[in-house]
Amino acid sequence: MCPFGGGSFGATFELISIDDKEVVGRLCHVDFPFFDTKPDLEGKFTAPRCQ
Repeated sequence: MCPFGGGSFGATFELISIDDKEVVGRLCHVDFPFFDTKPDLEGKFTAPRCQ
């Protein structure tokens, strides 16, 4: 939950890989009902791991 009241949304999260430097995942079937413009949140992402 976001502190400014952004709420949450439904999605399927697929964990693709984890190593000592990064996490790779993908969001699928995103149900994001909060904006009329419907931002595209689906797809693969890479996030650095905390050191």
